[in-house]
Amino acid sequence: MSTSTGPGSTTYHAAIQELSGRGTTPPNPAAPSTPQSYVDEANTTTPASSGSVTSNPLHLARKAKERGEGIALLADKYNLHVFSSRNNTRATFTRGDGKIIRWATGGSCGFKGVNRSSYEAGYQVAVRMFKAIAEEREALEGIRGMQIELIFKGFGQGRDAMSKALLTAEGTPAREVIGRITDRTPIKIGGTRAKKMRRL
Repeated sequence: MSTSTGPGSTTYHAAIQELSGRGTTPPNPAAPSTPQSYVDEANTTTPASSGSVTSNPLHLARKAKERGEGIALLADKYNLHVFSSRNNTRATFTRGDGKIIRWATGGSCGFKGVNRSSYEAGYQVAVRMFKAIAEEREALEGIRGMQIELIFKGFGQGRDAMSKALLTAEGTPAREVIGRITDRTPIKIGGTRAKKMRRL
């Protein structure tokens, strides 16, 4: 003699009463079963975002530095443009996206007239750029690295002044992070007729 265990059987109702006394709800055999993995994902709630939680890499790096944890430093790209002509020397320190951080010229360093293109003017421009690089490195210390591309343009005296200033003690902060040197001086091949020589 077989015993029925369906929803309408006596045995099923007896089991319901017994489980109800224990405070447990019996499973409904007619309801489709749901995979456990799906239930876990459906019942998982995402906590509300707070002001202390952020995905900013610089913020996370600073927090890691405060905790004394080691982090892998990524190098940000910077450019140092040096334009040197017969009349002036101009240097511009920029980020990789072109945003200007600091600039200096022979005139802004206090040189007037023809002295703006002198060797000393170029040296003073280089010193100001080295200070800007040192300040930027200090701001990124322990957070991110720095890699600078030095770009020359022109054949004035400021070009030589910048090259020799890099070899001094004042140029150490910049020399340590320069990874590439590029010459973008345009050279005319053929082209139009040049201006006549100036007579003195």
